Amino acid sequence: MTWFREPKLTAFFRERTETGASAVLALCTAPETATAESIAQALLSAHLVACVNIVPGVQSMYWWEGKIHNDKESLLIMKTRSELQDAVIDTIRKVHPYQVPEVLFLPIQGGLPAYLDWLHEMTRKSS
Repeated sequence: MTWFREPKLTAFFRERTETGASAVLALCTAPETATAESIAQALLSAHLVACVNIVPGVQSMYWWEGKIHNDKESLLIMKTRSELQDAVIDTIRKVHPYQVPEVLFLPIQGGLPAYLDWLHEMTRKSS
């Protein structure tokens, strides 16, 4: 017995979602939780991401302007599609206070098909 109902997908779409081919994980740090929440709200409202996890209190050590910095930040872990990377970057740059915000994308190799289908469905509205 399954606890969820599998959505009906075309063979092509099923292949892409089962392998996670177009799904990506995006990472971004923000100086505080309020900024992270503003970034998340902007991206979710535009359907550029399906989900954002905000992890407060991440310690970041990095080079900036010739010095090593050690700061507490919030980490955003975002799920989206590779086709939306440019729009995600543009939106983050509009909201983010950093001159050079960290925005990285990592491929998702696979996952629960129903979750990957949901990810694609939630972000389809923006394309």
